[in-house]
Amino acid sequence: MKPWHAALCAALLSACSPGLDLYTPPVARDYVASCARDPQALSCRAILPTLNGLNDEVTVVLVNAGPDSSNALLAERLAGKGVRLEDFLTSPEAAAYACANVFLASELRSGRMQTLDGKRHTVECLLSEGQTEMCRIDGTTEGFNVLDHANGPRRGSVYLMTGPLPF
Repeated sequence: MKPWHAALCAALLSACSPGLDLYTPPVARDYVASCARDPQALSCRAILPTLNGLNDEVTVVLVNAGPDSSNALLAERLAGKGVRLEDFLTSPEAAAYACANVFLASELRSGRMQTLDGKRHTVECLLSEGQTEMCRIDGTTEGFNVLDHANGPRRGSVYLMTGPLPF
């Protein structure tokens, strides 16, 4: 291998998040577990314990951004609650965040749906021009199910959205 090929390959691999850039697990729990391997992926790390306590298929809402941008959004929300980002995973807000961003459903569908925290949300799902189903929650947060593109039998859904749901 030429030296510049090796350098390019190393640079590309160093930019990948652990696992998810190379393989998309078709199971929502496995996707979140892969995401949680990254120590900076605080949202996945907060959601994983809640998912481990559930037996049903789930739909998880994650921010469609890298850990830095996702953590910045999280820090904004936590500041209003008096919690520092560094203390998030050991605070009660981690469980509140998880319950606000998990639905007991195999996927989002248009209508009223409830998250684990008991809040009901209005969901609208439509096919985009590229034939990707885009869903909007409460008219403000929108995104797509990343597991629609996974190989293998799918269980649950992971929607990469413009932001987390309020907690």
